[in-house]
Amino acid sequence: MVDTDRKPETTPPWAGRRLSAATVLSALLLGMLSLIEASGEQGDGLVHLTTCGSELTDVVAVLDADLDCSQWPTSPAVALVRSTLLLQGHTLRGNPDIFSSDAIECAEECTVEGPGVITGAMYGVDRRFSATNKKQRTTVRNVTLVDNLWGGVRGDSVLVEDCTIKDGQSIISVTGGPKSVVRRSTLINSGRVHSRKGRVSDLTIIGGNMSTSVIGIETRKVERTVITDYPGIAIINFRKLQVKDSSISWTEDFVPYDAPIGTVLSSGILGFRGIKLQRVAVRGAQYYGVLSFRRPVLVDSIVVDSCQDPLSNLGSNFCADIISVKRPRLKRSVCGSSAEVDTGQPWGVCTNDR
Repeated sequence: MVDTDRKPETTPPWAGRRLSAATVLSALLLGMLSLIEASGEQGDGLVHLTTCGSELTDVVAVLDADLDCSQWPTSPAVALVRSTLLLQGHTLRGNPDIFSSDAIECAEECTVEGPGVITGAMYGVDRRFSATNKKQRTTVRNVTLVDNLWGGVRGDSVLVEDCTIKDGQSIISVTGGPKSVVRRSTLINSGRVHSRKGRVSDLTIIGGNMSTSVIGIETRKVERTVITDYPGIAIINFRKLQVKDSSISWTEDFVPYDAPIGTVLSSGILGFRGIKLQRVAVRGAQYYGVLSFRRPVLVDSIVVDSCQDPLSNLGSNFCADIISVKRPRLKRSVCGSSAEVDTGQPWGVCTNDR
């Protein structure tokens, strides 16, 4: 005969008992303390980052002091998964001696907020592949990225704003996918900004690193940007290129990159599928000011004083402020000289064309 009054074996041993309020409260406090200890929280709802090799998931983390990971043996120093890191004015240092070592890696969506410094890594902030295969987006704001050997920020889609990226042997300062935006930032002696379909605005670029990158900006749209003494091609795009309210120039103090004949000399703007300039000034290029493999269009712009280097013919017999496949279209604009790509014959649209 089956005992129907017997409780199932799954019934907890305390079933039917009355627990005191003190017992319940103690259990809850122990559970909360164990969670806080595991996450690094300190009662303020934030995770306090104190150790190299940390992986932070779905949290807001803060750096309360400089964190030196220059001896950390693996990459990255910090991993962010759907998280935000607040640098709070401190410095995060990576390990440049490990191949492809990153200071921060970002999976899915993450944000790094300054003020603060990220330095001494291969990449300052890099993408991290996620098991969920979700689209990756990185935001870096108000951060100084200095002496990161391969680049400042790299991601599938990046937003970089109010940052300074400088020095190091950077191949790429910022690289991202088609929706990437780089704005209100300064690049000093660094690599290129690369996003062929992205947008760049309000940048200041001073100098560059010709030994690793001959391109300053590779994107489709540039606005309100000032480029000075760039040793390679200042702006390039393989699709349609639009530049507005910007200037490119070389000062008297500019020292050309010491390279053999045939190497790219400092030049202004190169477009493979058409160029439109609005309120743009290009002055003093070693080689061309504008080179277009379609018809360049200039509105309220000026391109002058190119061909400063005696080797600017680069194996051909001509140089000019504007070199193009089709006759340039100028509206309230000035250029010193022009030339057809193949023959070097002037288009008759610039001041010194004959």
